[in-house]
Amino acid sequence: MLPNYQKMFLPILQYLNDQQLHSLADIREHIVHVFAITPEEQSQRTANGYHKTLNYRLNWANTYLKKAGLITSPAHARYQISAEGKAWLAASPAEISNRLLLSKQSFREFLNK
Repeated sequence: MLPNYQKMFLPILQYLNDQQLHSLADIREHIVHVFAITPEEQSQRTANGYHKTLNYRLNWANTYLKKAGLITSPAHARYQISAEGKAWLAASPAEISNRLLLSKQSFREFLNK
């Protein structure tokens, strides 16, 4: 079963914790590995058929982490962890959810647009 985008938050931050720039494809491969997502699951499409469900959810996860200031995108389609993201990881969260992201002003402003 494909994880929802919130379940991807923590593995993405953990993967980016090396502070290197990573492509979205690299992050996707990491998520596929962490959740043992099968090729059949990877090919599933959203209800409207326009997007692959995994990619759609991964894009939302990255967007939410970026809007919360936990990751940055200093180059097109390249991501790295921010100082704030490193601090969140240092606190050893069991999971990260929208509820936790709401503690960030930048995330609340993004949602209220």
